[in-house]
Amino acid sequence: MSRHYSEPSSQGWPTRGYAAQHNTLGLVFSPVDHIARSPRSAAFPPVHEQRSAQRLSDTAAGLEISSDSSSDSDMSEEEPDPQELRKALYHHSPCSPPPEHWRALIPVEPEHDSDSTYYVPLINKLPVELLSCIFTLSMEYEMHNLGDAVLHPDFTPLILARVCSHWREIAIDLPPLWQQFMLRPCEGRGHRYRMAHVFIERSKGRGLHVRYSEDARLGERHRPIQRCPCDLDVILNNLDSIRTLELREVGSETAARLSSAAKNTSTSIQHFSLRMRESLLRPDTAHLIASLYSTSALRHLDWASQTWPCNVPWSQMIAIDLEKCLVAPNFLLDILLTAPHLRKLSHLYLEGVGAQDRILQILHLPHLTELMLHPLRSLPVGTDYSDWPVTEPSVLYSFVDRLVEGLEHFHLTDTGIFEESALIHLCSLPRLSNLRQLHLLSSRVVAHDKLFRAMLPNQRTGSPALLPRLEVLSLAECTATDGVISAMLRARQCLHYPLHDVWLEYPRSNQTPHPIDIAAFREFKKHGMKIAWRPS
Repeated sequence: MSRHYSEPSSQGWPTRGYAAQHNTLGLVFSPVDHIARSPRSAAFPPVHEQRSAQRLSDTAAGLEISSDSSSDSDMSEEEPDPQELRKALYHHSPCSPPPEHWRALIPVEPEHDSDSTYYVPLINKLPVELLSCIFTLSMEYEMHNLGDAVLHPDFTPLILARVCSHWREIAIDLPPLWQQFMLRPCEGRGHRYRMAHVFIERSKGRGLHVRYSEDARLGERHRPIQRCPCDLDVILNNLDSIRTLELREVGSETAARLSSAAKNTSTSIQHFSLRMRESLLRPDTAHLIASLYSTSALRHLDWASQTWPCNVPWSQMIAIDLEKCLVAPNFLLDILLTAPHLRKLSHLYLEGVGAQDRILQILHLPHLTELMLHPLRSLPVGTDYSDWPVTEPSVLYSFVDRLVEGLEHFHLTDTGIFEESALIHLCSLPRLSNLRQLHLLSSRVVAHDKLFRAMLPNQRTGSPALLPRLEVLSLAECTATDGVISAMLRARQCLHYPLHDVWLEYPRSNQTPHPIDIAAFREFKKHGMKIAWRPS
Protein backbone atom coordinates (compact mmCIF):
# COMPACT_ATOMS: atom_id res chain seq x y z
CA MET A 1 0.00 0.00 0.00
CA SER A 2 1.17 3.49 -0.56
CA ARG A 3 2.08 5.53 2.44
CA HIS A 4 0.61 8.89 3.33
CA TYR A 5 2.60 11.97 4.04
CA SER A 6 1.64 15.41 5.28
CA GLU A 7 1.96 18.55 3.25
CA PRO A 8 1.29 22.11 4.42
CA SER A 9 -2.03 23.61 3.46
CA SER A 10 -2.64 27.29 3.02
CA GLN A 11 -3.57 27.67 6.68
CA GLY A 12 -0.59 25.68 7.90
CA TRP A 13 -2.37 22.55 9.11
CA PRO A 14 -1.08 19.20 7.82
CA THR A 15 -3.18 17.40 5.22
CA ARG A 16 -2.91 13.92 3.82
CA GLY A 17 -1.56 13.24 0.37
CA TYR A 18 0.37 10.69 -1.61
CA ALA A 19 4.13 10.57 -2.03
CA ALA A 20 5.20 9.30 -5.42
CA GLN A 21 8.42 7.84 -4.02
CA HIS A 22 6.44 5.12 -2.22
CA ASN A 23 5.23 3.28 -5.30
CA THR A 24 3.69 -0.11 -4.72
CA LEU A 25 2.47 -2.96 -6.86
CA GLY A 26 0.66 -5.92 -5.33
CA LEU A 27 -0.42 -8.63 -7.75
CA VAL A 28 -1.93 -12.08 -7.88
CA PHE A 29 0.24 -13.16 -10.78
CA SER A 30 -0.23 -16.35 -12.73
CA PRO A 31 -0.49 -17.87 -16.19
CA VAL A 32 -3.86 -17.07 -17.74
CA ASP A 33 -5.29 -20.57 -17.42
CA HIS A 34 -5.17 -20.61 -13.61
CA ILE A 35 -8.17 -19.37 -11.65
CA ALA A 36 -8.09 -18.19 -8.04
CA ARG A 37 -10.75 -19.78 -5.87
CA SER A 38 -10.27 -18.08 -2.54
CA PRO A 39 -8.87 -14.81 -1.17
CA ARG A 40 -5.28 -14.53 -0.18
CA SER A 41 -4.66 -15.12 3.49
CA ALA A 42 -2.39 -12.89 5.50
CA ALA A 43 1.21 -14.05 5.47
CA PHE A 44 2.03 -12.59 8.85
CA PRO A 45 -0.07 -11.78 11.91
CA PRO A 46 -1.30 -8.19 12.22
CA VAL A 47 0.37 -5.74 14.54
CA HIS A 48 -1.21 -5.47 17.97
CA GLU A 49 -3.68 -2.61 18.11
CA GLN A 50 -3.28 -0.18 21.01
CA ARG A 51 -6.01 1.79 22.66
CA SER A 52 -6.37 5.46 21.81
CA ALA A 53 -5.55 6.72 25.28
CA GLN A 54 -2.36 4.67 25.42
CA ARG A 55 -1.31 5.92 21.98
CA LEU A 56 -1.80 9.49 23.15
CA SER A 57 0.43 9.01 26.19
CA ASP A 58 3.01 7.12 24.14
CA THR A 59 3.05 9.95 21.63
CA ALA A 60 3.71 12.53 24.29
CA ALA A 61 6.50 10.36 25.66
CA GLY A 62 7.95 9.88 22.19
CA LEU A 63 8.29 13.64 21.78
CA GLU A 64 10.61 13.62 24.80
CA ILE A 65 8.73 16.40 26.54
CA SER A 66 10.72 17.15 29.65
CA SER A 67 10.44 19.72 32.40
CA ASP A 68 14.23 19.88 32.69
CA SER A 69 14.98 22.43 30.00
CA SER A 70 17.61 24.43 31.86
CA SER A 71 20.53 22.47 30.42
CA ASP A 72 22.57 24.36 27.83
CA SER A 73 22.75 21.23 25.68
CA ASP A 74 18.97 21.21 25.30
CA MET A 75 18.71 24.88 24.33
CA SER A 76 19.33 26.26 20.87
CA GLU A 77 21.68 29.21 20.44
CA GLU A 78 18.78 31.42 19.43
CA GLU A 79 15.35 30.65 20.80
CA PRO A 80 12.76 30.53 18.00
CA ASP A 81 9.52 32.44 18.29
CA PRO A 82 6.12 30.78 17.75
CA GLN A 83 6.11 31.76 14.06
CA GLU A 84 9.39 29.93 13.51
CA LEU A 85 7.99 26.95 15.37
CA ARG A 86 4.93 26.87 13.13
CA LYS A 87 7.15 27.06 10.04
CA ALA A 88 9.38 24.25 11.27
CA LEU A 89 6.48 22.12 12.46
CA TYR A 90 4.66 21.90 9.16
CA HIS A 91 7.75 21.31 7.07
CA HIS A 92 8.18 18.03 8.92
CA SER A 93 6.06 14.92 8.68
CA PRO A 94 3.65 14.77 11.65
CA CYS A 95 5.04 11.30 12.34
CA SER A 96 8.65 12.46 12.75
CA PRO A 97 10.20 13.60 16.06
CA PRO A 98 10.45 17.37 16.63
CA PRO A 99 13.77 19.18 16.14
CA GLU A 100 15.85 19.77 19.25
CA HIS A 101 15.25 23.55 19.25
CA TRP A 102 11.57 22.96 20.06
CA ARG A 103 12.60 22.27 23.63
CA ALA A 104 13.34 25.96 23.97
CA LEU A 105 9.60 26.65 23.83
CA ILE A 106 8.68 24.10 26.48
CA PRO A 107 8.22 25.96 29.78
CA VAL A 108 10.06 24.93 32.91
CA GLU A 109 7.77 23.17 35.35
CA PRO A 110 7.71 25.14 38.63
CA GLU A 111 7.46 23.48 41.99
CA HIS A 112 3.81 23.03 42.86
CA ASP A 113 2.72 25.07 45.85
CA SER A 114 0.51 22.92 48.03
CA ASP A 115 -1.20 26.06 49.35
CA SER A 116 -2.24 27.10 45.86
CA THR A 117 -5.66 26.00 44.69
CA TYR A 118 -4.96 26.68 41.02
CA TYR A 119 -2.55 24.52 39.05
CA VAL A 120 -2.00 24.35 35.28
CA PRO A 121 -0.51 21.04 34.06
CA LEU A 122 2.68 21.32 32.04
CA ILE A 123 1.08 19.87 28.89
CA ASN A 124 -1.40 22.76 28.81
CA LYS A 125 1.49 25.23 28.84
CA LEU A 126 2.86 23.88 25.57
CA PRO A 127 2.53 26.03 22.45
CA VAL A 128 -0.68 25.38 20.54
CA GLU A 129 1.36 24.20 17.53
CA LEU A 130 3.18 21.54 19.55
CA LEU A 131 0.03 20.34 21.30
CA SER A 132 -1.68 20.16 17.91
CA CYS A 133 1.17 17.99 16.66
CA ILE A 134 0.70 15.62 19.61
CA PHE A 135 -3.03 15.38 18.89
CA THR A 136 -2.37 14.66 15.21
CA LEU A 137 0.14 11.94 16.07
CA SER A 138 -2.42 10.28 18.33
CA MET A 139 -4.59 9.76 15.23
CA GLU A 140 -1.84 8.19 13.13
CA TYR A 141 -3.22 4.63 13.39
CA GLU A 142 -6.78 5.54 12.38
CA MET A 143 -5.45 7.64 9.50
CA HIS A 144 -4.01 4.51 7.91
CA ASN A 145 -6.62 2.02 9.17
CA LEU A 146 -10.06 3.43 8.45
CA GLY A 147 -11.67 0.25 9.76
CA ASP A 148 -10.85 1.51 13.27
CA ALA A 149 -12.14 5.03 12.65
CA VAL A 150 -15.60 4.05 13.90
CA LEU A 151 -17.96 6.88 14.83
CA HIS A 152 -18.29 6.17 18.54
CA PRO A 153 -18.04 8.32 21.69
CA ASP A 154 -14.67 6.67 22.42
CA PHE A 155 -13.19 7.66 19.05
CA THR A 156 -9.95 9.57 19.67
CA PRO A 157 -11.05 13.00 18.34
CA LEU A 158 -14.16 12.96 20.52
CA ILE A 159 -12.13 12.00 23.59
CA LEU A 160 -9.67 14.85 22.99
CA ALA A 161 -12.53 17.31 22.53
CA ARG A 162 -14.04 16.61 25.95
CA VAL A 163 -10.98 16.52 28.22
CA CYS A 164 -11.10 20.24 29.04
CA SER A 165 -12.03 23.53 27.41
CA HIS A 166 -8.45 24.21 26.31
CA TRP A 167 -8.09 20.84 24.58
CA ARG A 168 -11.55 21.14 23.09
CA GLU A 169 -10.73 24.50 21.54
CA ILE A 170 -7.56 23.10 19.95
CA ALA A 171 -9.12 19.80 18.83
CA ILE A 172 -12.17 21.39 17.19
CA ASP A 173 -9.90 23.73 15.22
CA LEU A 174 -7.60 20.89 14.03
CA PRO A 175 -8.95 19.43 10.72
CA PRO A 176 -6.67 16.32 10.58
CA LEU A 177 -8.55 14.89 13.57
CA TRP A 178 -11.88 14.94 11.76
CA GLN A 179 -11.06 13.96 8.19
CA GLN A 180 -11.45 10.17 8.55
CA PHE A 181 -14.32 7.97 9.70
CA MET A 182 -16.09 4.69 8.96
CA LEU A 183 -19.79 4.23 8.19
CA ARG A 184 -22.11 1.22 8.20
CA PRO A 185 -25.75 0.87 7.11
CA CYS A 186 -28.05 2.89 9.33
CA GLU A 187 -29.90 1.08 12.11
CA GLY A 188 -32.70 3.59 12.29
CA ARG A 189 -31.32 5.75 15.09
CA GLY A 190 -29.34 8.18 12.93
CA HIS A 191 -26.64 8.84 15.54
CA ARG A 192 -23.75 8.05 13.18
CA TYR A 193 -25.36 10.28 10.54
CA ARG A 194 -25.30 13.22 12.95
CA MET A 195 -21.76 12.46 14.11
CA ALA A 196 -20.55 12.23 10.51
CA HIS A 197 -21.87 15.70 9.77
CA VAL A 198 -20.01 17.05 12.81
CA PHE A 199 -16.80 15.50 11.48
CA ILE A 200 -17.40 16.92 7.99
CA GLU A 201 -18.00 20.40 9.38
CA ARG A 202 -14.83 20.30 11.50
CA SER A 203 -12.70 19.00 8.61
CA LYS A 204 -13.13 22.46 7.06
CA GLY A 205 -13.15 21.24 3.48
CA ARG A 206 -9.66 19.70 3.64
CA GLY A 207 -10.86 16.38 2.19
CA LEU A 208 -12.43 13.25 3.68
CA HIS A 209 -11.17 9.67 4.03
CA VAL A 210 -14.14 7.32 4.42
CA ARG A 211 -14.79 3.60 4.63
CA TYR A 212 -18.28 2.23 4.02
CA SER A 213 -18.97 -1.39 4.92
CA GLU A 214 -22.08 -3.53 4.52
CA ASP A 215 -20.36 -6.59 6.00
CA ALA A 216 -22.95 -8.10 8.36
CA ARG A 217 -20.19 -9.80 10.38
CA LEU A 218 -18.95 -6.45 11.66
CA GLY A 219 -20.48 -4.29 14.32
CA GLU A 220 -23.35 -5.31 16.55
CA ARG A 221 -24.23 -8.99 16.74
CA HIS A 222 -27.94 -8.45 16.19
CA ARG A 223 -27.93 -5.58 13.76
CA PRO A 224 -31.26 -5.31 11.93
CA ILE A 225 -31.68 -5.00 8.19
CA GLN A 226 -30.99 -1.49 6.89
CA ARG A 227 -33.96 0.74 7.66
CA CYS A 228 -32.91 3.98 6.01
CA PRO A 229 -30.15 5.11 3.65
CA CYS A 230 -28.96 8.08 5.71
CA ASP A 231 -25.40 6.82 6.29
CA LEU A 232 -24.90 6.16 2.59
CA ASP A 233 -26.37 9.60 1.92
CA VAL A 234 -23.43 11.11 3.81
CA ILE A 235 -21.11 9.71 1.14
CA LEU A 236 -23.40 10.57 -1.78
CA ASN A 237 -23.78 14.18 -0.65
CA ASN A 238 -20.05 14.67 -0.10
CA LEU A 239 -18.49 12.78 -3.01
CA ASP A 240 -16.72 15.92 -4.21
CA SER A 241 -14.89 16.18 -0.86
CA ILE A 242 -13.85 12.52 -0.52
CA ARG A 243 -10.18 11.79 -1.21
CA THR A 244 -10.14 8.18 0.04
CA LEU A 245 -13.11 5.84 -0.40
CA GLU A 246 -12.99 2.25 0.84
CA LEU A 247 -15.96 -0.03 0.07
CA ARG A 248 -16.44 -3.37 1.82
CA GLU A 249 -19.02 -5.98 0.81
CA VAL A 250 -21.32 -3.52 -0.96
CA GLY A 251 -24.28 -4.82 -2.94
CA SER A 252 -25.50 -3.95 -6.41
CA GLU A 253 -28.08 -1.48 -5.07
CA THR A 254 -25.42 0.50 -3.21
CA ALA A 255 -23.14 0.40 -6.26
CA ALA A 256 -25.93 1.76 -8.45
CA ARG A 257 -26.61 4.68 -6.08
CA LEU A 258 -22.90 5.53 -5.85
CA SER A 259 -22.53 5.35 -9.62
CA SER A 260 -25.53 7.58 -10.21
CA ALA A 261 -24.17 10.18 -7.79
CA ALA A 262 -20.69 10.04 -9.37
CA LYS A 263 -22.13 10.82 -12.81
CA ASN A 264 -23.72 14.00 -11.46
CA THR A 265 -20.75 15.10 -9.34
CA SER A 266 -17.12 15.78 -10.16
CA THR A 267 -15.28 13.33 -7.90
CA SER A 268 -11.64 13.71 -6.83
CA ILE A 269 -10.98 10.33 -5.21
CA GLN A 270 -7.23 9.71 -4.96
CA HIS A 271 -7.35 6.32 -3.22
CA PHE A 272 -10.10 3.83 -4.06
CA SER A 273 -10.40 0.46 -2.34
CA LEU A 274 -12.88 -2.36 -2.97
CA ARG A 275 -12.81 -5.69 -1.14
CA MET A 276 -15.45 -8.36 -1.63
CA ARG A 277 -15.60 -11.79 -0.02
CA GLU A 278 -18.13 -13.09 -2.54
CA SER A 279 -16.62 -15.44 -5.11
CA LEU A 280 -17.40 -13.25 -8.10
CA LEU A 281 -18.42 -9.62 -8.42
CA ARG A 282 -21.11 -9.16 -11.05
CA PRO A 283 -19.66 -7.45 -14.16
CA ASP A 284 -22.49 -4.91 -14.27
CA THR A 285 -21.83 -3.99 -10.63
CA ALA A 286 -18.10 -3.66 -11.32
CA HIS A 287 -18.87 -1.40 -14.27
CA LEU A 288 -21.06 0.82 -12.07
CA ILE A 289 -18.35 1.07 -9.42
CA ALA A 290 -15.78 2.10 -12.06
CA SER A 291 -17.43 5.49 -12.42
CA LEU A 292 -16.23 6.33 -8.89
CA TYR A 293 -12.52 6.00 -9.60
CA SER A 294 -12.14 6.54 -13.37
CA THR A 295 -11.00 10.13 -12.95
CA SER A 296 -7.79 12.09 -13.34
CA ALA A 297 -7.36 12.28 -9.56
CA LEU A 298 -6.92 8.54 -8.89
CA ARG A 299 -3.44 7.53 -7.71
CA HIS A 300 -3.95 4.35 -5.68
CA LEU A 301 -6.22 1.39 -6.50
CA ASP A 302 -6.79 -1.46 -4.03
CA TRP A 303 -9.01 -4.10 -5.66
CA ALA A 304 -9.90 -7.51 -4.17
CA SER A 305 -12.31 -9.33 -6.47
CA GLN A 306 -12.00 -11.98 -9.18
CA THR A 307 -13.71 -9.61 -11.60
CA TRP A 308 -11.16 -7.38 -13.31
CA PRO A 309 -11.54 -3.61 -12.59
CA CYS A 310 -12.89 -1.58 -15.49
CA ASN A 311 -11.53 1.64 -16.97
CA VAL A 312 -8.51 2.06 -14.68
CA PRO A 313 -6.36 5.10 -15.60
CA TRP A 314 -3.10 3.13 -15.39
CA SER A 315 -0.93 5.96 -16.68
CA GLN A 316 -1.40 8.04 -13.52
CA MET A 317 -1.19 5.31 -10.89
CA ILE A 318 1.50 5.29 -8.20
CA ALA A 319 0.20 2.27 -6.23
CA ILE A 320 -1.81 -0.78 -7.29
CA ASP A 321 -2.93 -3.75 -5.20
CA LEU A 322 -4.82 -6.43 -7.14
CA GLU A 323 -6.01 -9.49 -5.22
CA LYS A 324 -8.01 -12.49 -6.44
CA CYS A 325 -7.97 -11.32 -10.07
CA LEU A 326 -5.12 -12.93 -11.99
CA VAL A 327 -2.71 -10.92 -14.13
CA ALA A 328 -1.06 -12.36 -17.23
CA PRO A 329 2.67 -11.54 -17.61
CA ASN A 330 2.17 -9.59 -20.83
CA PHE A 331 -0.57 -7.47 -19.29
CA LEU A 332 1.63 -6.67 -16.28
CA LEU A 333 4.35 -5.41 -18.60
CA ASP A 334 1.80 -3.31 -20.50
CA ILE A 335 0.72 -1.70 -17.22
CA LEU A 336 4.31 -0.90 -16.25
CA LEU A 337 5.05 0.57 -19.68
CA THR A 338 1.90 2.70 -19.52
CA ALA A 339 2.42 4.00 -15.97
CA PRO A 340 5.57 6.15 -15.62
CA HIS A 341 5.31 6.30 -11.81
CA LEU A 342 5.20 2.50 -11.54
CA ARG A 343 8.57 2.28 -13.26
CA LYS A 344 9.98 3.57 -9.97
CA LEU A 345 8.41 0.84 -7.88
CA SER A 346 9.68 0.62 -4.31
CA HIS A 347 7.42 -2.24 -3.17
CA LEU A 348 6.51 -5.36 -5.18
CA TYR A 349 4.20 -8.05 -3.75
CA LEU A 350 3.90 -10.97 -6.15
CA GLU A 351 1.58 -13.94 -5.70
CA GLY A 352 1.64 -16.54 -8.44
CA VAL A 353 1.66 -20.10 -9.72
CA GLY A 354 4.74 -21.92 -10.95
CA ALA A 355 8.08 -20.51 -12.02
CA GLN A 356 8.34 -16.74 -12.36
CA ASP A 357 11.60 -16.79 -14.35
CA ARG A 358 10.23 -14.87 -17.29
CA ILE A 359 8.84 -11.91 -15.40
CA LEU A 360 11.87 -11.62 -13.10
CA GLN A 361 14.19 -11.68 -16.09
CA ILE A 362 12.29 -8.87 -17.83
CA LEU A 363 11.59 -6.60 -14.85
CA HIS A 364 14.14 -3.92 -14.07
CA LEU A 365 13.15 -2.12 -10.86
CA PRO A 366 16.21 -0.20 -9.64
CA HIS A 367 14.35 1.57 -6.81
CA LEU A 368 12.83 -1.58 -5.29
CA THR A 369 13.31 -1.84 -1.51
CA GLU A 370 10.69 -4.43 -0.58
CA LEU A 371 10.05 -7.75 -2.35
CA MET A 372 7.42 -10.30 -1.30
CA LEU A 373 6.94 -13.59 -3.18
CA HIS A 374 4.05 -15.92 -2.26
CA PRO A 375 2.53 -18.88 -4.09
CA LEU A 376 -1.16 -18.53 -4.87
CA ARG A 377 -3.20 -19.27 -1.75
CA SER A 378 -6.01 -21.02 -3.60
CA LEU A 379 -3.80 -23.92 -4.67
CA PRO A 380 -4.83 -27.31 -3.24
CA VAL A 381 -2.99 -28.92 -0.35
CA GLY A 382 -0.02 -30.97 -1.51
CA THR A 383 0.80 -28.78 -4.52
CA ASP A 384 4.37 -29.18 -5.75
CA TYR A 385 6.35 -25.98 -5.21
CA SER A 386 9.61 -27.30 -6.65
CA ASP A 387 9.66 -24.68 -9.42
CA TRP A 388 8.63 -21.77 -7.19
CA PRO A 389 9.59 -18.98 -7.37
CA VAL A 390 12.15 -19.74 -10.11
CA THR A 391 13.60 -22.82 -11.79
CA GLU A 392 17.17 -21.53 -11.40
CA PRO A 393 18.45 -19.51 -8.39
CA SER A 394 20.58 -17.43 -10.76
CA VAL A 395 17.40 -15.76 -12.06
CA LEU A 396 16.67 -14.27 -8.65
CA TYR A 397 20.35 -13.43 -8.14
CA SER A 398 20.37 -11.43 -11.37
CA PHE A 399 17.11 -9.67 -10.48
CA VAL A 400 18.54 -8.55 -7.12
CA ASP A 401 21.85 -7.48 -8.69
CA ARG A 402 19.99 -5.09 -11.00
CA LEU A 403 18.68 -3.11 -8.03
CA VAL A 404 20.34 0.21 -7.26
CA GLU A 405 19.27 1.01 -3.70
CA GLY A 406 19.12 -2.59 -2.50
CA LEU A 407 16.39 -4.50 -0.65
CA GLU A 408 15.41 -3.63 2.91
CA HIS A 409 12.57 -6.18 3.25
CA PHE A 410 12.49 -9.63 1.67
CA HIS A 411 9.64 -12.14 2.14
CA LEU A 412 9.76 -15.55 0.48
CA THR A 413 7.12 -18.19 1.15
CA ASP A 414 7.76 -21.78 0.05
CA THR A 415 11.39 -21.59 -0.95
CA GLY A 416 11.12 -24.25 -3.68
CA ILE A 417 14.53 -25.06 -5.13
CA PHE A 418 16.39 -22.77 -2.71
CA GLU A 419 18.53 -24.93 -0.46
CA GLU A 420 20.61 -23.55 2.40
CA SER A 421 23.69 -22.85 0.26
CA ALA A 422 21.59 -20.97 -2.32
CA LEU A 423 19.99 -18.87 0.42
CA ILE A 424 23.40 -18.03 1.88
CA HIS A 425 24.61 -16.93 -1.55
CA LEU A 426 21.46 -14.82 -2.02
CA CYS A 427 21.90 -13.13 1.38
CA SER A 428 25.57 -12.42 0.65
CA LEU A 429 24.78 -10.33 -2.44
CA PRO A 430 25.80 -6.66 -2.09
CA ARG A 431 22.24 -5.50 -2.80
CA LEU A 432 21.08 -7.32 0.35
CA SER A 433 23.72 -5.85 2.66
CA ASN A 434 21.18 -3.29 3.95
CA LEU A 435 18.42 -5.86 4.49
CA ARG A 436 16.44 -5.09 7.65
CA GLN A 437 13.76 -7.79 7.56
CA LEU A 438 14.10 -11.36 6.27
CA HIS A 439 11.15 -13.78 6.25
CA LEU A 440 11.68 -17.29 4.84
CA LEU A 441 8.69 -19.58 5.31
CA SER A 442 8.53 -23.13 3.96
CA SER A 443 7.03 -26.52 4.74
CA ARG A 444 10.51 -28.04 4.62
CA VAL A 445 13.77 -27.20 6.38
CA VAL A 446 15.45 -24.13 4.88
CA ALA A 447 18.17 -23.41 7.45
CA HIS A 448 20.78 -25.46 9.31
CA ASP A 449 23.97 -24.69 11.22
CA LYS A 450 25.68 -23.30 8.13
CA LEU A 451 23.30 -20.35 7.78
CA PHE A 452 23.44 -19.39 11.47
CA ARG A 453 27.25 -19.64 11.50
CA ALA A 454 27.38 -17.38 8.44
CA MET A 455 25.41 -14.82 10.47
CA LEU A 456 27.89 -15.09 13.38
CA PRO A 457 30.15 -12.01 13.56
CA ASN A 458 33.80 -12.36 14.50
CA GLN A 459 34.08 -10.83 17.97
CA ARG A 460 37.88 -10.61 17.76
CA THR A 461 38.27 -8.92 14.40
CA GLY A 462 34.84 -7.29 14.27
CA SER A 463 34.47 -8.36 10.65
CA PRO A 464 30.84 -8.03 9.52
CA ALA A 465 28.69 -11.10 9.40
CA LEU A 466 26.03 -12.01 6.87
CA LEU A 467 23.21 -9.41 6.85
CA PRO A 468 24.82 -6.97 9.32
CA ARG A 469 21.84 -4.56 9.41
CA LEU A 470 19.18 -7.22 9.94
CA GLU A 471 16.56 -6.27 12.55
CA VAL A 472 13.84 -8.91 12.10
CA LEU A 473 14.41 -12.58 11.23
CA SER A 474 11.71 -15.20 10.55
CA LEU A 475 12.70 -18.74 9.57
CA ALA A 476 10.41 -21.72 9.19
CA GLU A 477 11.46 -24.42 9.21
CA CYS A 478 14.98 -24.62 10.60
CA THR A 479 17.16 -27.10 12.50
CA ALA A 480 20.44 -26.43 14.27
CA THR A 481 22.80 -27.92 16.81
CA ASP A 482 22.10 -26.79 20.35
CA GLY A 483 24.02 -23.58 21.09
CA VAL A 484 24.61 -22.44 17.50
CA ILE A 485 21.63 -20.07 17.34
CA SER A 486 22.22 -18.57 20.78
CA ALA A 487 25.93 -18.04 20.01
CA MET A 488 25.01 -16.05 16.92
CA LEU A 489 22.48 -13.94 18.81
CA ARG A 490 24.83 -13.33 21.74
CA ALA A 491 27.66 -12.22 19.46
CA ARG A 492 25.38 -9.83 17.60
CA GLN A 493 24.06 -8.45 20.86
CA CYS A 494 27.57 -7.89 22.26
CA LEU A 495 28.66 -6.08 19.09
CA HIS A 496 25.46 -3.97 19.07
CA TYR A 497 23.99 -5.42 15.90
CA PRO A 498 20.36 -4.25 15.43
CA LEU A 499 18.76 -7.74 15.39
CA HIS A 500 16.00 -7.60 18.03
CA ASP A 501 13.10 -9.73 16.75
CA VAL A 502 13.62 -13.44 15.99
CA TRP A 503 10.91 -15.96 15.09
CA LEU A 504 12.04 -19.55 14.47
CA GLU A 505 10.08 -22.75 13.84
CA TYR A 506 11.48 -26.27 13.81
CA PRO A 507 9.87 -29.49 12.46
CA ARG A 508 7.66 -31.37 14.89
CA SER A 509 9.42 -34.55 13.82
CA ASN A 510 12.74 -33.20 15.08
CA GLN A 511 12.14 -31.95 18.60
CA THR A 512 15.72 -32.35 19.85
CA PRO A 513 16.27 -30.73 23.27
CA HIS A 514 18.00 -27.35 23.13
CA PRO A 515 18.82 -26.53 26.78
CA ILE A 516 21.66 -24.12 25.92
CA ASP A 517 19.61 -22.17 23.39
CA ILE A 518 16.48 -22.05 25.55
CA ALA A 519 18.41 -20.78 28.58
CA ALA A 520 20.03 -18.10 26.42
CA PHE A 521 16.66 -17.13 24.92
CA ARG A 522 15.30 -16.44 28.41
CA GLU A 523 18.30 -14.21 29.09
CA PHE A 524 17.87 -12.31 25.83
CA LYS A 525 14.18 -11.71 26.53
CA LYS A 526 15.09 -10.06 29.83
CA HIS A 527 17.16 -7.57 27.85
CA GLY A 528 14.25 -6.70 25.54
CA MET A 529 14.82 -9.04 22.60
CA LYS A 530 11.75 -10.74 21.12
CA ILE A 531 12.34 -14.44 20.49
CA ALA A 532 9.94 -17.20 19.47
CA TRP A 533 11.19 -20.81 19.26
CA ARG A 534 8.46 -23.34 18.66
CA PRO A 535 7.44 -26.35 16.56
CA SER A 536 5.78 -25.75 13.21
